[in-house]
Amino acid sequence: MNLCSDFLPSSLLLVESIIKDVVLRHSKLGYHDSPAINSRCQRICSSWDRLGVLTTQRRQGIDEVEKILERVDTLHLDFAKRVTPFNNWLDGAREDLVDMFIVHSIEATQGLINDHEQFKSTLIEADKEYRLLVGIFQEVQRFAQQHNIPGALENPYSSSSAQEITNKWNEVRQLVPRRDQALQQEMMRQQQNERIRRTFAEKANVVGPWIEKQLDIVSSIGMGVHKSLEEALKKLIACRTAVEAFRPHIDELEQYRQAEQEAIILENKYTKYSMETLRVGWEQLLTSINRNINEVENQVSHLRKHLAC
Repeated sequence: MNLCSDFLPSSLLLVESIIKDVVLRHSKLGYHDSPAINSRCQRICSSWDRLGVLTTQRRQGIDEVEKILERVDTLHLDFAKRVTPFNNWLDGAREDLVDMFIVHSIEATQGLINDHEQFKSTLIEADKEYRLLVGIFQEVQRFAQQHNIPGALENPYSSSSAQEITNKWNEVRQLVPRRDQALQQEMMRQQQNERIRRTFAEKANVVGPWIEKQLDIVSSIGMGVHKSLEEALKKLIACRTAVEAFRPHIDELEQYRQAEQEAIILENKYTKYSMETLRVGWEQLLTSINRNINEVENQVSHLRKHLAC
């Protein structure tokens, strides 16, 4: 098309030159029907002039269309270069926003919140990039509608569309506040778990040493460090009474442990005592007291029988 358009104007000039040369020759030769020939040549020249005008207009139209198509092609290429990294970012962002998290402390939860806040700080630049991509597509759309260019909306350089990017961007924007809410709820849960840990630890750090002290007392009584069996028996019975009176503290700890289990609390850094350890120590204390009481009572009974004899 361009070759024909370039060749046609020069052809018109050549033909016009030939016609004028014919008219000039007939005039010089004094041809008897020169007026008729001149009139016919004039009509031919007028037709060629109109054809020349049309050719110029067509050429200008072709140049304009070429510029428009080049602009559209440039926009398509620019869109393709920008949309690929942005599309990858959207996919990664969506994956991170819906990713399930498992944490067991306030510190770990705060780390997730900090990461999320840092991500949110990138949304301003992401929004600018999104608007730029949409703007490129809208400019292509405007050219296509204004100049009635078929197929102009199809991007030969990318399979991603503006609608696809818009859908993903809107989804990411909706997921951000949901992630905010989930992290805040998790922080509240971890803070509650922290209170449960401290409450259990505070009680366990009292109960644990108390059980250990009572075990030492019972052990010393069992080793016979007292002056008489009656005195040892009296001490053991006093220990049993104290242990029975201490039972509500164990029950209270069991309630705290139940709260830990319901909250799925696996570790407690505020105490070295676990409920399982305390249960074992408690049962060991009860067994030791009862066994020693039985032994001392048997010794007392045996001694009384011996003295009676």
